[in-house]
This record gives sequence, C-alpha cells and structure tokens, in this order.
Amino acid sequence: MGLESANYKILFKSEDLEKITREIQDTIGAVRIEKNNDSLTSFVLKSDESLIDFQIIPADAGGQTRLSLRLALCNPVKSIEIVLSIINVILSKYDATALDEAVGKYILKLSELDKKEIRDSFRRRKSDFQKWFGNFTAPLSADDVFDYIREMKREK
Repeated sequence: MGLESANYKILFKSEDLEKITREIQDTIGAVRIEKNNDSLTSFVLKSDESLIDFQIIPADAGGQTRLSLRLALCNPVKSIEIVLSIINVILSKYDATALDEAVGKYILKLSELDKKEIRDSFRRRKSDFQKWFGNFTAPLSADDVFDYIREMKREK
C-alpha cells in the first residue's frame, strides 16, 4: 500500500483464472494491458474521469487467487463508487472475501456500514495525499502518479 493509492484485494476460494479474467473483461469492462517485466495479468478500467488498475495474482502453493484493485488518490472521490460496485458484483457472484488494506477489514458481503467505512477511508487518504502532493484531480494509474507530479513541477 503506497502513499499514492487506495488498495483493495479480493481473495477467491476456488475460482480459476480464466473465469476471473472473463468477469473482469466482460462484466466489468476492464481492458487487459501488458506491463513490462510483469508476469501478472493486468487490466485497467478507464473513463474520462477515473482510472482503476486491476491485477490477477495466481494462487501459489496452498494459497488463494487474488484480485488486486488500485485506485490512485488523485482520482475524483466519486471513483470509489465504481470500486464499491466492482467489489459488490464479485462478492455476490463468487465465493470470495474482500479486503480494504487501509481499514484492515475482511468483508464477505458488502454492507452499508462497510461501504461507509471504505468511502471514509478513501476520503481521509485522499486528503492526506493532497496535503503532501497538492490538490489536483486526474484519472491516473497508481503507477503514473509520481511521474505526473514530477512533470507538473517541471512545467511550473
């Protein structure tokens, strides 16, 4: 978990990679991307206003397949609603557990209280991010936030 993003994990009990990949592409609408030196399956869900990174992390020996969602804190606050929707869809269809790394809470079914905690956590982290790096909003990948900040400083 970095300073630049809010991070969420979904842990699947027994789902195969192909099924998860189809769900991300067909139902959620994310686009598969290639990353340099990355053996993980990566996707991005992008609109004019927000960008969400996804990675499927295959189960290692005895482990669980995981889906990682990263939302850069420079995305608009309303972007968290997209993340909540994605988590809700996946938890309703699969035998899975979600984890908001900042809250440190495992979620089996996304309740209204869970949604509130995740929203509040995102707002707090975004506020901290803005104190450190400035108040700007941009639909960026978490991987690109610091490059964007450096570029903004060069242009000043």
